[in-house]
Amino acid sequence: MPISYKLNINKSYFRYYTSTFCYLFIFFSGMQLSLAKSNNCPYADKDITKQQFQSILMKHNELINEHSDLIENLDGNLNKINALKKILKSDPRYANLCSSNLIKRQFIDTNLYAANFNNAALSNSNFKYANLELASFVDANLSHANLSNAMMTRVNLKNANLYRAEMFKTSLFAANLSHADLSNSNLQEVKLSDANLAGANLSYAKLINAYMSYATLVDAQLIKADLSNAILKDSDLTNTLFIGANLSNVDLEDANLSYTNFKDSNLQGVNYLPSLISYPQMGNLALNHTLHLLTYEENSSGLYHLRNQFKKLGFRDAERKLTFAIRHAQHSQSTQSGFIKYIDGYFNYLFFEFPTNWSMNPEKSIIILLILILVFTLPYSISIYRPRTDGIWRIWNATRIRQDLGHDEPILLSAGLFKSLLIGFQFSVLSAFHIGWKDLNVGHWINSIQSREYSFYATGWVRSVSGVQSLISVYLIAAWALTYFGRPFE
Repeated sequence: MPISYKLNINKSYFRYYTSTFCYLFIFFSGMQLSLAKSNNCPYADKDITKQQFQSILMKHNELINEHSDLIENLDGNLNKINALKKILKSDPRYANLCSSNLIKRQFIDTNLYAANFNNAALSNSNFKYANLELASFVDANLSHANLSNAMMTRVNLKNANLYRAEMFKTSLFAANLSHADLSNSNLQEVKLSDANLAGANLSYAKLINAYMSYATLVDAQLIKADLSNAILKDSDLTNTLFIGANLSNVDLEDANLSYTNFKDSNLQGVNYLPSLISYPQMGNLALNHTLHLLTYEENSSGLYHLRNQFKKLGFRDAERKLTFAIRHAQHSQSTQSGFIKYIDGYFNYLFFEFPTNWSMNPEKSIIILLILILVFTLPYSISIYRPRTDGIWRIWNATRIRQDLGHDEPILLSAGLFKSLLIGFQFSVLSAFHIGWKDLNVGHWINSIQSREYSFYATGWVRSVSGVQSLISVYLIAAWALTYFGRPFE
């Protein structure tokens, strides 16, 4: 027999036995897994009757009551907690409901302390007022479930599906919610202090008045979530996405904001005092339209450091917004600190915040100037339309070239309604730019545009009004120049 033929036969036998062995290995492995699953999860893939369900709850409650002394003396000690779990799991009365089908079941006000719900189907179930401390819900489906007012201290919800779950006033102290789906959930007034929310999806969730101090939200997504009035003191917000989120009146004292994304979020009233070693994504924050609404309660160092960082990076508009935020917060606090500071606060508001918003909007002073020109047109027009002994006078230049035009004596102006409005507007413009410095006098420049060689002068009350307008106008022009080209409030 040729050697090549023998080799082909050996190869065929080898392939046959190898494939047979693989099939047998897979078969027996599957049998072992199914047996392990049935042993570890006795109710897996089974329909639990109402009587069975009530019996499980009753027996577990008896078990917890028997060990109430141990539970009361845990004091957050992890070794004691692990020892207690081991004791409970070894008891046949323990509620081991992992991989069970409990959709739309009622757990209202039940005691399921340290129960096992890993990989269970619990959508639309009602856990209102239930005691779920130390319970485990790893990979469980709790979508649309009602967990309002439930006690869930140190519960394990890793990778759990909590989409659209109702969790109003739920206590989740030190809970593990890493990579859980909490999108569109109602978490109003929830207690999440010391909770682990790393990688969790909280997009569109309602976290109004939530207490989240010392919480970990590294890489969490809170896109368009509502966190108004939430407390995030000492929380870790590294790489957290707050895109489009409502953060109004949120407390960020000592929070870690390393690379936090505040793009398009509402920052009105945010107490900005993060840990000074952390900075958010500066580019996105610089473009935030509510940046100027940041504030502080007692310490303004957070805003000062953020402004200096914007200055280094060349974000001039963001720098201006932070100047406004700092000064506006100081004004708000000064109006509540006694009579002297109250007066000082309103003085600063009238002369600095109102005209330019503390240099954030230099153009505002020019807009006010133009509005005042229109406002002052009215009294000037009245003095022309109804002339008295005092008013606006036209005086021809004595050295005018056209001596055939005009009069040698001053003429008190008097005209109809339309013409008086035109002349009143002209005189208002001249009054606004009347004060100059040496040859830099805009009023003279405007006056030289006229085709006739005469000037307007006022007497009596009209002269006083014109002087007031000139003083206000020169201040507004100076305020614009100083705030546009400089940094007078730093």
